[in-house]
Amino acid sequence: AAHVKLDGTVDSSGLQYAAFGAGTASVRMTGVIGDQTGATGTFHVAVGQAMKAGKLLGSATVDARATIGLDGTITAVLQDHKVQTASGVVWSGSGGKLIVVPDTIAVRELKTGDGTGTVTANATIGRETGDLAADVDAKNVALAHLAPGFAGSVAASAHVTKKSGRWDATANVAAKGIVLAPDRPKLDGSVALAVHGRRVTTT
Repeated sequence: AAHVKLDGTVDSSGLQYAAFGAGTASVRMTGVIGDQTGATGTFHVAVGQAMKAGKLLGSATVDARATIGLDGTITAVLQDHKVQTASGVVWSGSGGKLIVVPDTIAVRELKTGDGTGTVTANATIGRETGDLAADVDAKNVALAHLAPGFAGSVAASAHVTKKSGRWDATANVAAKGIVLAPDRPKLDGSVALAVHGRRVTTT
C-alpha cells in the first residue's frame, strides 16, 4: 500500500488559541508512517512559556507512541513526560494513555510525581458537553507544591464528576506535618469531603 515516512521537526512560536497561548512549541516525529488511514509513529512534543489569559503556566514535554486517524481520532501510549510550573515545581513520570475520539477525550492511568509524592489520574471529558468524570489518587505530595508557603504533605483519593453544569465529588484527604505558619505547631489530620451541586459536607 502507498505510504509516506516522516522524520523531522516542526517548530513554531507565538501561538494563541482563545485564552491559551505558548511562546514556543515543537513536534519532533520519528519513524512516522502515513497512509490512507492516518499516521503512526513516535512523537516528542515540547511547549514553552504556556500562558492562560496572560498568566504564565509553565512548560512541558511529552514523548508518546501515537496513532492518528484521518477523522481526528488519536490513541497515544505515553512514554515520558515532564511539566515545570511557573513557580519552578517539576512533575514528571512515565506511562498512561491518551484517547481522543469525536465525542470524548480520555486519559487512562497517567502517573506523575514531584520527587517525593505521586499522583495517578483517570479522566474522561466530553468534547461538546464539557461533562467530566475523573478519579485521582495522590500520595505524599508536598503541600508547598500546591500551596506555596505551607509545609507538610498530603494524600488524597477523589472522584469528581460534572454533568450538565452540576459538580459532584467525594474525596478523602489525609495531611501530615502541616505547618500553616512558622510560629504554629505541626498538624496531622484527615477529612472526608462531599460536594453535591452547591452543597458541601465534611466529616
